[in-house]
Amino acid sequence: MRHPILWMAGAAGIIAASAQSQTDANRLAFEVASVRPGTPGAIIDLPRPMPGGQSYSASNSPLMIMVMRTYRITDSQVLGAPSWMFFDPWNVGAKAEHPSTPEQLQEMFQTLLAHRFKLRFHRETKEIAAYVLSVEKSGSKLKVSESKDPFDVPIKAGDRRSVLVGTRVSMPDLCWRLSNSLNAPVVDKTGLAGFYDFTLDRSLPTPSPQAQEIPGPAASALNGPESSADLINAVRDQLGLKLEYRKAPVEVFVIDHVERPTDN
Repeated sequence: MRHPILWMAGAAGIIAASAQSQTDANRLAFEVASVRPGTPGAIIDLPRPMPGGQSYSASNSPLMIMVMRTYRITDSQVLGAPSWMFFDPWNVGAKAEHPSTPEQLQEMFQTLLAHRFKLRFHRETKEIAAYVLSVEKSGSKLKVSESKDPFDVPIKAGDRRSVLVGTRVSMPDLCWRLSNSLNAPVVDKTGLAGFYDFTLDRSLPTPSPQAQEIPGPAASALNGPESSADLINAVRDQLGLKLEYRKAPVEVFVIDHVERPTDN
């Protein structure tokens, strides 16, 4: 006779595995997809859904960038990743069975990563150094977007390196762009839903006498070309949003398994 506790544990495992399989089976997936090695050192074309809503593309993109892009996280939120995830470039082309929304294509791309790279991870919440984005006391200066094109690139470079132009930008889009510029996670506490347009120019002088300086603990985390107090001050003065650097609960992805895909 089987021990009742062991039997219950085994049954729970079967139920969990069945539920997981059902969940995986119900996830959206591309009709056809190709994953091939890219060219080391070549220009990276970031993974993104293409206009028309039926295809997805990435060129010379490391898996880490694909994970960061599709889950809107920073590399500091990914734990246990092998070094090749940061460096090996991949070319990905995928097509859906019928036109889909950007959100549906993103889910299909996540399914592709799980299938072709055997990517498995679990999520945890940890208190780590991050920027918390909130609305200034004077209120947001963001303009509600009138764009109806869901496939428009949300944030593009302007006519000068210091300028970013946002069109139909959601707060997750903005947080992800800021997190890459600041090289630290950005946690959305704005409470703002919907989509917004803006122009952000970090070269403009700061009109506010309370110009924010980078705090000491944050300085070591800011090592990218766009990392400076200018960006934080521009976000405050031009968008009406505040970035505060502090310890905050942040979701992290712990890699359980990943493999280089076979060529196809």
